[in-house]
Amino acid sequence: MIVSRPEATGWYLIRRPFETPTYRFAKFYLAEEDPESLIAAFYVEKGVERGEAASSPKLRMTSEWHWNRTVNSLRSGTVARDLLAGANRAGAQPLLLFSCGFPDVVRALSPQNDYERFLVDSQGALARTGLRPDNSLLGVEPKDPGELIAAIESHPDRSWYWVDLLVGAALSRPVATPETVGRLFRPLLKYV
Repeated sequence: MIVSRPEATGWYLIRRPFETPTYRFAKFYLAEEDPESLIAAFYVEKGVERGEAASSPKLRMTSEWHWNRTVNSLRSGTVARDLLAGANRAGAQPLLLFSCGFPDVVRALSPQNDYERFLVDSQGALARTGLRPDNSLLGVEPKDPGELIAAIESHPDRSWYWVDLLVGAALSRPVATPETVGRLFRPLLKYV
């Protein structure tokens, strides 16, 4: 594949031996958000559990998926605390990006444009911002990552849904150095 603008291409960093597709792995994600900033985030996906898409082995979530073990850390607030530590070291505003839906819809989304976006405050609380202020995909307004996980787990269509969850920061170009990204990612390494 030839990419006309490599700087606008999302990059996934995986600590495991390379395997494709990478859906089941937690990973780090780097992508241009706009010409002035990039998103640097811990990225985890939840696969479908039943339905037509679940017949495709690469989309069917199993016990091997990192989503299963990340959920407990999100629910307990550990991921939020580690994100805050990394964001403080990087001098960045922490954020959480989230999308869920049927696999063909979610795959067509772009983290820069189509995800629900939340700022994460110093206590780990979520404040909605971005493009979907009045249109939550789950029909809830979560106060923290734990409430977001509870909303996903209690949603009646949850087993059919694909979920993308990114926890990180938008870094301005002058700040987005390898050292800054490293400071942001260091506390999150245990999840990848």
